[in-house]
Amino acid sequence: WGERAPSDLKVRHSWYWRSAHFTRDEALYFQFAQDDQFMRDFIAENRLQPVADPTSVIVSDYSCLSRPPWFAPKPMSAYNAWVAPPNASRALLLEDRTTRDFFVSACQL
Repeated sequence: WGERAPSDLKVRHSWYWRSAHFTRDEALYFQFAQDDQFMRDFIAENRLQPVADPTSVIVSDYSCLSRPPWFAPKPMSAYNAWVAPPNASRALLLEDRTTRDFFVSACQL
């Protein structure tokens, strides 16, 4: 997203794909350890909107490639959810309500 990550941010898992196409087609999945400030800043910077009922979220609606098995493996009821505003790239942020880890997926094709 064009910003430097904090030096103490812990990435538990990551997967990134980018095409050689000039339009910058890309897809990504990340799992970060709990970092409340980074997560709040990320939500604000990307104008993510809270989802009132996370069980209504279908992860594949916010991705363009199959998600890795480690990405948000619990039922959706285990997460708080935020999504990108309409007419933006497909982006999803999930916060595990127990571990407070957070998962980010995004897709731009």
